[in-house]
Amino acid sequence: MKYILSILLLSIVSFGQIPNFPTVSPSVVNVTFDLAKDTIVSAPEVFISSNNSTFAYNVVVPNNNPAILVWPVQGFIPPGTTTAVRISVIASNLTVGNYNIPVTFVQNSPSTSVSVGLNLTVIDSRTFTTSLDPTVSHIASGGGWKTTVKLTNTSPNVSLVTLKFYDPQGVNVPFAVNGSYTSEYSVAIPGYGSSDVILLDPTTLKTGSLDIKTVYGSGVVAQATYANSLFEGTIPASIPNRDSFSLSFDNIDRTSTGIALVNYLNYAQDVNFVFYDTMGTQLHTGVVSLPAKGQTAITLDTTFPITKGKSGTLKVNTQRPGLTGFGLKFNLDRGYFTTSPIF
Repeated sequence: MKYILSILLLSIVSFGQIPNFPTVSPSVVNVTFDLAKDTIVSAPEVFISSNNSTFAYNVVVPNNNPAILVWPVQGFIPPGTTTAVRISVIASNLTVGNYNIPVTFVQNSPSTSVSVGLNLTVIDSRTFTTSLDPTVSHIASGGGWKTTVKLTNTSPNVSLVTLKFYDPQGVNVPFAVNGSYTSEYSVAIPGYGSSDVILLDPTTLKTGSLDIKTVYGSGVVAQATYANSLFEGTIPASIPNRDSFSLSFDNIDRTSTGIALVNYLNYAQDVNFVFYDTMGTQLHTGVVSLPAKGQTAITLDTTFPITKGKSGTLKVNTQRPGLTGFGLKFNLDRGYFTTSPIF
């Protein structure tokens, strides 16, 4: 976490009564920083009055707390004047909470100082929605690939479900669904019945993800089968409510491991990757950023070349639960693939 406190000199005005020492008013200012929308926030003005000598100050904040960064901002107040100063907070990687930060204006020679208390309140107005509906974290349609989503009703009564399709950037876009382009597709499934939804684009490869929402009824489960001209693999739909999981990887010789991920939340998240070898020694760390409702499918030895020729365990974690995915294992000599579970 970092806080950069910058001092913006706004105006210098005459001050009729000259105090004996520098003074500051008010003694406390309050700042609210909303992680959902703010990159910089300004506090109310404080007024620093000099005495009959110049007050040439440096701004100091505590450096014994790793959350606070000392930023050597300077200011100059002519004799017998008052300066309006505004404290601005620029922050990254903040966490929600309340912070009391003394900000001191220090003159070294002659030695004198005045302080103001900065009460920083960090809030987050984003809605951290999690899902109870299954998600297929990767769909591939066209370019030699076909995805078949099988919907099965495990209840005795009819159920109505709606599938909503997203591109990797999290935008709801049309896919070729059972021969027609649509961004949403609804189907009624009889009790104990099933239905296939086939994604096969006739022109080009399209990838992304889909959400499956039961509009009426209950008991609908789903699986997705990926097929090319030679092989196919199947994975179950999953609930995107994870903030961490593990995946076995094998990038030795002509084997390559891939991973598909989807971020269900309505805001972007960084996904942290930590790789370990078979002895449990950490090999590498990295980050993949996923936009709101975004998705990616990558091969690990391409995105993280240091993992080429190695095998072990990948640990994936993110800040908020809203993640799911699965693994893919490719045999580059024979041209086939299998799907791999996450744990």
